[in-house]
Amino acid sequence: GSFTASAFVPYTTKAVTGTADGDLVIWDHVGISDVAPSATDRKAVKILRIHYSAITFLRAHDKFIVSGGMDGYVRFFDSKFRLEAWFEEHESGSVSSISFGAKTGVEHKTIDGPHQSSLPDFIVASKSPPLITSLSGSSFYSSTTEGKAGKQLLNGLESLSALVAHPSMPHFA
Repeated sequence: GSFTASAFVPYTTKAVTGTADGDLVIWDHVGISDVAPSATDRKAVKILRIHYSAITFLRAHDKFIVSGGMDGYVRFFDSKFRLEAWFEEHESGSVSSISFGAKTGVEHKTIDGPHQSSLPDFIVASKSPPLITSLSGSSFYSSTTEGKAGKQLLNGLESLSALVAHPSMPHFA
């Protein structure tokens, strides 16, 4: 499918590109050469299906690769592309942008015992319907779906293509 978004993978030599088919193309330096590779000498080394619709947002944040899709789903992957968390209950629509708050680092109780959350709080902007929804990273560990649905902050904008949250204050632009 057509390329839709790209990001560098934190703490590695890899880069990733999302596609309109929901695939993630992983790029890396390959082969041994007498000449040192330049920053642009990468080849596709793997393709993974991470959404069942177009990937509309892709970004590295802290230790995560975060994807948003036309299906409205937000997914967090580690640097080895293992799924760490997913947010599918918020029903915001096609994700156009995601912005992150400060890491909470709060301990949460789960069925398996206490869990140290490193998931940040974030806001999701969607194009269709045009919404801004606030989600708590800690809600992923909740046993109820109410917290996972997030809190709708704004509804009814004409068009929304980008969004950014202030890192320490409750403001966004």
